[in-house]
Amino acid sequence: MKRHARFLTLALFVSVAMFLFAGRAEASREASQCYFVSLRVGYVCDARPAQHTFVAPEPRPDSILPSFTFSWIEDHAPLYAEPARSAPLVGDAGTGFIYQTIAGAATDAEGNRWYKVLGGWTLAGFVNIVEGTPFTGMEVHARPERPFGWMLDVWVLRDEPDGPLPPQESRVFLQRYDFIQIYDAARAADGWLWYDIGGGRWVKENYLSIVDYASRPEGIGPDEYWVAVDLTEQVFAAYEGDRMVYASLVATGLDRWPTREGVFTVWDRHVVAPMSGGEVGDDFYDIQTVPHSMYFDDGISLHGAYWHNGFGRQKSHGCVNMPPKDSEWVYFWSESAPGDLRVWVYSNDEEHILQKFEQGALTMNTVVPFAH
Repeated sequence: MKRHARFLTLALFVSVAMFLFAGRAEASREASQCYFVSLRVGYVCDARPAQHTFVAPEPRPDSILPSFTFSWIEDHAPLYAEPARSAPLVGDAGTGFIYQTIAGAATDAEGNRWYKVLGGWTLAGFVNIVEGTPFTGMEVHARPERPFGWMLDVWVLRDEPDGPLPPQESRVFLQRYDFIQIYDAARAADGWLWYDIGGGRWVKENYLSIVDYASRPEGIGPDEYWVAVDLTEQVFAAYEGDRMVYASLVATGLDRWPTREGVFTVWDRHVVAPMSGGEVGDDFYDIQTVPHSMYFDDGISLHGAYWHNGFGRQKSHGCVNMPPKDSEWVYFWSESAPGDLRVWVYSNDEEHILQKFEQGALTMNTVVPFAH
């Protein structure tokens, strides 16, 4: 009888331990695949980590980006032959959007800081150091189960489409560039689309940009490397044939200088190159160092843009502005392509994700509670 009691006590202890372990195993199932064998054996786990779909890109050890100090030059900044007020004037910076790479720095006898730009020296007060965006896209290591994207502005999550603000003490905020996935879509009475980002937490459509898997357009082969630029959502995705491998935000042409739709081929590329254009007194720009340019539509290119942080919205003179680390990734990835990089620029129907959910092409079978 005592032996039987000891066995029951041991079995109860093991069961409780297995229950606690099961909770931990379930919580960490993203890191490993575990399954229950028996009370005696317990859980057995595959030691290989589960494949993560979205992975931040590793910095390139040979990246040129850290070697540059970018700057915006004030209108009519005086340029001197040497870093001293007594030195001869050699000109001024002119007017417009003038972005230069700083070629040198010095401090004069009076303690004034000087920078070398535009072939001359100007006081630091005329030079604004530009850090560039902190944002970077994601490598995509498996076929995404659902649309995904990034927040464009600060947002308070709602419990239903077009729902009221929650009480102050229970509000959950999302920040610009927070990564999200889409689990459902609905149209509110006022016509705006809303997206469930998990656990019944809803975001209004104009606060986020969404990437959805795009089928290869006609004219691009199954083995080609190509980039899909969605003008509606202001995003891009890179593909090897039918496999998405990278995605991020972009900033394409303003309505005044629209980015043209169509299927194109990259015809020229530069690790760094200058760009200038526009009209003096209106929209003139002169950018000394534009990183990782890939020209696909005459003078229109994919390229890095360190001079603004407006990704996810139209911003450019027609080019496809990319966060600098993203353009770098695309530039070197596409060097291994079997042919020239292809580019498909298109406008998406804003209804397409809603329609997919309504038609059952996207489901909520794997919904997980939102955690921030």
